Amino acid sequence: MIKEIVLNWWHIPVLMVAIFVYAWLLNRWFFQPVLRVLDERKRLEVDAAELSVHSRDELKVRMEEYEDAVLEAHRRGAKIKEAARSQANQLRSSILGGIKGEIAASLKEEGAKLERNVEEVKTELDNAIPAFARTLAERVLGRDVAP
Repeated sequence: MIKEIVLNWWHIPVLMVAIFVYAWLLNRWFFQPVLRVLDERKRLEVDAAELSVHSRDELKVRMEEYEDAVLEAHRRGAKIKEAARSQANQLRSSILGGIKGEIAASLKEEGAKLERNVEEVKTELDNAIPAFARTLAERVLGRDVAP
């Protein structure tokens, strides 16, 4: 085999040139486009990772803002609810106070009427007792009694 190589020594540079030409063609038409696609894919992955980190950070910020807004809304709702409860209690107190005043006045008026009626009844009884006693005595005794 060495004899053949020595006899055909000129094949070596031709083979080397052919290998370089094939290497150049493969590099030009195959490896460079593949490497460009791989580089582009790597760049897109890095961009996507950066966008993901940015989106995650922005989501955290917005979530905190949302939680703060919800908390503030709860606080405002509690204040409004407490103010409404206080206003309702004041209205209830004023209505009850008015009703209690009306009831007290009505009771006082009715008490005064009852006292007047009691006095009238007492007066009527005081006026009717002598006649009643005389009639009762006449019936018990069976005779007329002098006034």
